[in-house]
Amino acid sequence: MPPGWHPGDVDASGHPRWPFVPGTTDPAPACAGTISAVAEPLIRPRDSTAGWGALAGSAVEGLEPRFSILLPYGDASASLAITLEALLSQTETDWEALLIDTGARDDSPQVAAQYAALDRRFRLLRGARRGDGGAPFACARNIGLAEARGEILAFCEPGALWMPDKLDRITAAFTDVTLDACYAPGAEVGSEADAAPGPQPSGDLTVARLMAENPVQRLSNLALRAELVNTVGTFDSRLPHGDDLEWLVRLVGEGYRLAPLDQPLVLYPRGDAAPGASGETPPSLAAICSGRLAALVTAARYTRAPTARDKATRLRRLARRALRAGAPRRQALGLALRGLWASPAGWFADRRSGLKVLTAALVNLLLPKSMARTLFSS
Repeated sequence: MPPGWHPGDVDASGHPRWPFVPGTTDPAPACAGTISAVAEPLIRPRDSTAGWGALAGSAVEGLEPRFSILLPYGDASASLAITLEALLSQTETDWEALLIDTGARDDSPQVAAQYAALDRRFRLLRGARRGDGGAPFACARNIGLAEARGEILAFCEPGALWMPDKLDRITAAFTDVTLDACYAPGAEVGSEADAAPGPQPSGDLTVARLMAENPVQRLSNLALRAELVNTVGTFDSRLPHGDDLEWLVRLVGEGYRLAPLDQPLVLYPRGDAAPGASGETPPSLAAICSGRLAALVTAARYTRAPTARDKATRLRRLARRALRAGAPRRQALGLALRGLWASPAGWFADRRSGLKVLTAALVNLLLPKSMARTLFSS
């Protein structure tokens, strides 16, 4: 039992109660009823050798998991455990969670270590410390990007309570091979807004809309294909605040499709939804202005309209993704032909890739499905 917890914080199996505040015997009063109805913890049988991780599939065996969840934390012992419980309650089990310590001075590292001992899907990493230079949470996310093994990246933070089917819904969304990233705005629990939720966002995000309102709200609502990082790059750790918005502007500005899901998949308990609940130091006004200016400067780089060459390059990328995903056979070929029609020069800008994808899309029509899946899945 981590320091600061009382016997009433865990059940007879040593499993943290849901939801709870360490040091109390009752669930968090502000959101107990709503959260309990959303996600009860799954009590898993423990393997004396491997822990719960024995049930986790490829993430435990050293193969690439489907999801990598990046979770930096600071002084967040009061909210970290319930967030990790929500991850354990996911109906999709093929994931790893990278718990990245940004220099916590409370019991958060002990909480993280206890969960890592129980389930090997939790991986402990150490991020930049205060005073090391650079924004600790941006540095921590960059460490997570470098260490992640999953094909889909999802961000999380202490205080964020994922609905049990969040990863399943993201998996379903990514069956659309044209989708690069998705988000589902979170809902604050125990407030008037929870009783009367506002309209859900619709339509693909643009740079202009990001700068006007940023409907993503926070990174815990975001998931993306890991391959995008090769183009978008890492978070700007020089920024004291707003590195997430600047990074989202780059993602959308590079032409990637970021679209909303149809309902909230993350809950933020009232109080935990406030800045600093994750252990991150609340920003000053100067830091907020500095981050906003950086995002504006980045946005200015993406003011030109996409060219036909840009469209062909994107369609080549989508055709390759359709082949790897085992999408309907004519879809990959249709994407390839549209790319060639838009700009042959753009399609063959990378001559080897263009020829390979076009040939594969044609051959895919003739091969048995099982053979095609084996050939194009890597």
